[in-house]
Amino acid sequence: MVTRPVVFACLFLVLLGCSERRFNNPVDPEFIDQNLLAPSEISVRVADVNVLELSWEDSEFEDGYQISRSKGTENFDLVASLPENSTQWQDTDVSIDNTYNYRISVTNDQFTSEPSSTASFSYRLLAPSGLTVSQLADHQILLEWEDTNHFEEGYLIDLKVGNGEWQEAIAYIEANTNSWIYYVSVATNPVHYWRMRAYYGPLQSALTNDVSLTVAAATLDPPGGVYTSHTNVTISSATLGSTIHYTTDGSEPTESSAMYSSPIAVTKSIIIKAKVFKGGWSASATSTESYILIHANMVHVPGGTFSPTDTYTVTLSSFFVGKFEVTQAEYQDVMGVNPSHFHGYGANTDNPVEQVTWFNAIEYCNRLNIQEGLTPFYSYSSYGTNPDNWPAGWNTDNNNHLNVSCNWSATGYRLPTEMEWMFAAMGGNQSHGYTYSGSNNIDTVAWYVANSENRSHVVGELNPNELGTSDMSGNVEEWCWDIYGSYPSGSQTNPTGANSGLGRVARGGSWLSSTSGCTLSNRSSYGATGIISQVGFRILRTYP
Repeated sequence: MVTRPVVFACLFLVLLGCSERRFNNPVDPEFIDQNLLAPSEISVRVADVNVLELSWEDSEFEDGYQISRSKGTENFDLVASLPENSTQWQDTDVSIDNTYNYRISVTNDQFTSEPSSTASFSYRLLAPSGLTVSQLADHQILLEWEDTNHFEEGYLIDLKVGNGEWQEAIAYIEANTNSWIYYVSVATNPVHYWRMRAYYGPLQSALTNDVSLTVAAATLDPPGGVYTSHTNVTISSATLGSTIHYTTDGSEPTESSAMYSSPIAVTKSIIIKAKVFKGGWSASATSTESYILIHANMVHVPGGTFSPTDTYTVTLSSFFVGKFEVTQAEYQDVMGVNPSHFHGYGANTDNPVEQVTWFNAIEYCNRLNIQEGLTPFYSYSSYGTNPDNWPAGWNTDNNNHLNVSCNWSATGYRLPTEMEWMFAAMGGNQSHGYTYSGSNNIDTVAWYVANSENRSHVVGELNPNELGTSDMSGNVEEWCWDIYGSYPSGSQTNPTGANSGLGRVARGGSWLSSTSGCTLSNRSSYGATGIISQVGFRILRTYP
């Protein structure tokens, strides 16, 4: 029986014999001669100014490499001998505007391989080809070209305006690009000329041919105006170096008109016309905007699109909505009475008015408009817009609510439509998608059954929503214009509710509501003559 140590000893002797045969019997020279192969692929790149770098994969059995080079059509000459395992070499004896050809052979003692295939490199910067120019817009000129180089650092663009001098290198464009947009700053000399060249360090290609374009006179976009507060308007222009001139008397603005420099105070309903001017440019079109004096307790709600339900998409125009529900004091100032259940509670008339019917709410809006010299929205039957002319008993029969019509082109105060109310309560375009108006935490934004102590509270005591409106999820429910009906499907623009029905919509939850009754999705319906201590209203004003 052969023991394990003996087996290991025999194995060691066998391996030793193999090792001796390997080192005592070198590879057959004929084998080396047949397998000594030059690199199959050589890459050439620009490493620096007047330096080309060759790269290749290491061969087998070599002792070294020989590199031959020719310039243009000249013969090949040996220019470098390198040690084994070399894979790169830099040629520092090159100059621009020449073509260099390289071959590499592999050496091993007595053998030299056949040379590799020739790798040629045209060391010259070429001007871009096919330069074209076109006008994209009033002040945007598009230059396009073909990239004809493979080692440029970038491109230089020259410009000449009219009969002026060439302005060299007005722009440095990065390598491997084929377009650039030039922004016109002067239009007094409409003919513009361009040319360009490639560069690499201090090396530059020849220039392209000139291309020209008669640039259309640059005009300016009309200025834009926005409310910055309830009594101030800001006008702006995106064009640097321009000035804005405006009028408020209906005349066309000129450079002699008042120059805008700070917000314009709105002390009455006005129409602002404005133009942008800049030397050498055509003046902008006239921007005409109507502005109205807005009470400090109203919030601007920019128009937008939202989805009250999964099947209903609504687009609304801009409007202004009251920050607060109409208070008892405000109602009494207009109507001469205070019908509230919580009348004088704590001697405080800053609580919301309640126990007002839908008829009371539209009458309040019309009387407020008449007081302020504005056009009322609501008419009763054929009796016009002045409640003093409406017949006795007009507001005592619930069915009479169908006799009330609305002039949607008026400019005064009115009740919000249900969708306007909902959009404002959600926070408009700034909505964060809260369950209640302004928060997911009902206690921070709403007086409801759990915290109200069974009464209404002073308006605006809790946190506002994203727009700055308060109490849209509690305190009192709020009348809307709409007749109560099912939501329609599809897309709607400025919808005004159903055409017929028994009741009018109220939204928002109240001091007596549960949490579910205060959600933004909850809606109620009451007869137009309903007198309820949980229902009041807030007003809206149409954006001009």
